[in-house]
Amino acid sequence: MKTQLKYLNTKILKDKAKLIKIDKDEKGTFAVFDSTIFYPQGGGQESDMGYVLINDKKYDVEFVVNDNGIVKHYGNFDNLPENIEIETIVDEKRRLINSKSHTAGHLIAAVVEKNYDITATKAYHFLNGPYVEFESDKNIDIEELNNLLQNEIDKKRKIEIKNLKRNDLENFGVFVPEFLGDEVRVMEIEGFKPIPCGGTHLENLGELNEVKIKKAKLKKNKLKISYTFS
Repeated sequence: MKTQLKYLNTKILKDKAKLIKIDKDEKGTFAVFDSTIFYPQGGGQESDMGYVLINDKKYDVEFVVNDNGIVKHYGNFDNLPENIEIETIVDEKRRLINSKSHTAGHLIAAVVEKNYDITATKAYHFLNGPYVEFESDKNIDIEELNNLLQNEIDKKRKIEIKNLKRNDLENFGVFVPEFLGDEVRVMEIEGFKPIPCGGTHLENLGELNEVKIKKAKLKKNKLKISYTFS
């Protein structure tokens, strides 16, 4: 049975679930629940962390992955009976900083594509060195881009998460991978085209104090833009 992905409603940070099983693999001991509010690592974004309460005992969730629809929550879990009710709690501070990094990356991609007419091809939002990569044969002016980014943040543009039809997205000129099906979850920054994304984001660009470009490196028609945020 695949895990119900309740984290897609990013406002849920505490929930009830049923423990399906405790198991082990090459990454360690993991728990599977019937539903999860923990975002699993993927799409360039780090996983949520937090803890679960099982029979009044606290177990830290250290790492989360989605394995073909089964979400594995790694931690030091006991051998417990199946189908017992548990409580799950996401680390709100970590969720926020991951959402900031992810949103900042999307903002950079949107602003660069709109103002420099080049296409984002890859993004990495992990906190140890986030960047967005573009297909390009030219570099950009870092100071100019920083001003453009701050201008969008100052406007406090809204961010929406919604589902759109594949055809509607393709009419926007948005590439939609085949595996996503006919209805696609997107994030849309007000004033920019929607982008397919399964991650967590802020609700408003005003929640970012600033996004700063650290470095823009052009090599073999790839422009790698590294950034910081607060």
